Amino acid sequence: MTLKATGHLICALLVGASGGGLASAIGLPAPWLMGPTLLVAAASLSGLRAEVPRWLRDGAFACIGLSIGSGIDGQTLDHARQWGPSLLAVPLCTVAVMVLSSVFLQRVCGIDRDSARMASSPGSMSYTLALVLEGRGHLPSVLTIQSTRLFAMTAVLPPLLALGAPLASGGRVELPLPAFASLLALAIPCGLLLSRWNVPVASLMAGMVISAIGHAADWVHGVPPQLVSLPVYVVTGTVVGSRFTKITLADLRRLFPAALSAVVIALLVAAAFAWGLVQVSDLSLGQAWVALAPGGVEAMVAVALALGFDPTFVAAHHFLRIILLSVLMPLWLGRRTQA
Repeated sequence: MTLKATGHLICALLVGASGGGLASAIGLPAPWLMGPTLLVAAASLSGLRAEVPRWLRDGAFACIGLSIGSGIDGQTLDHARQWGPSLLAVPLCTVAVMVLSSVFLQRVCGIDRDSARMASSPGSMSYTLALVLEGRGHLPSVLTIQSTRLFAMTAVLPPLLALGAPLASGGRVELPLPAFASLLALAIPCGLLLSRWNVPVASLMAGMVISAIGHAADWVHGVPPQLVSLPVYVVTGTVVGSRFTKITLADLRRLFPAALSAVVIALLVAAAFAWGLVQVSDLSLGQAWVALAPGGVEAMVAVALALGFDPTFVAAHHFLRIILLSVLMPLWLGRRTQA
């Protein structure tokens, strides 16, 4: 990293940490994730170059994976057998979000077909942006709507969930720092390898697998220590908030109604499916909603961890969504629209 890039990173992380401290002081839910997301997004729109390098982002995501893996034990498979209805809801919810959002963006907001379809995809953001950069669709529209969706799912869901039943609390045994460091040292190179094989959310997946193996073999026991978890939340929130670095205030003002509409549609559709699951299972509304909400995989698992929900359950549903989108997106976009 250059000296200038290092300065931008330190500044972004200080803003994120300040957001976490402020959110914690005023009692917001999931403060160390929600606070950085909100404050870094605001600072990015004001001109802050909040760029998080890939090595730091992947390291934080690997830590989230280690947290997921710590909850995988002999009972996980038994629990997974009961996930049938909720896993079935994933493709239905995903398609509903895509269709309803796209139709609204086109017919009400006047967004062109290609941009509306790429902006309404609940995931695969890197794929859609790559298509835009190749000349398909309108970059400001897709980037603004997609970034607003990711931001909202991280910053809006925790307070919405806090309005309902009390959130679960932690209390699990923490890993000793040497054991945690050993797992992370294995997870990072594995994540790099999986990334070369184009595995989605490679770093998180690697951390999850390494942690699951360690816990299943009884080599380690516990979750990453809070000394590590809080900085991981700050980095994750900073990553989400920094997506607004490439968005101008003029674009945000112009596209805000369309972006807000897409967010509301996605939240309501996910909430409707989550409510349906609650009626046919013993899931809590909060856990089902986080599992179906179309946010980033890493951010949604971080939300689950911060709110005390089962991260393995949430991660499985978001992994399935990403896999489905890799198949659906080429069909959804179809042929290039002729000018």
